Amino acid sequence: MHEKGIMESEWVKAFAQLTRTGELTRDWFNDKLVDCRKEGGCNFTTIGGVFELLGVAVFSHRGCYRKS
Repeated sequence: MHEKGIMESEWVKAFAQLTRTGELTRDWFNDKLVDCRKEGGCNFTTIGGVFELLGVAVFSHRGCYRKS
């Protein structure tokens, strides 16, 4: 059995990117969080979705969440 997951360090990097640049893109995710991407592209959507639930990001358009 294989379990997917997002490591704490990956959350920290993604939040830093969102905070620093104002957006989190799939291109950045694919380039900078390679191991996270290898576990599944849905991890990008999970990170963005959790950031939305926390009120720190909004879905902007396909492949992009913006700082709220």
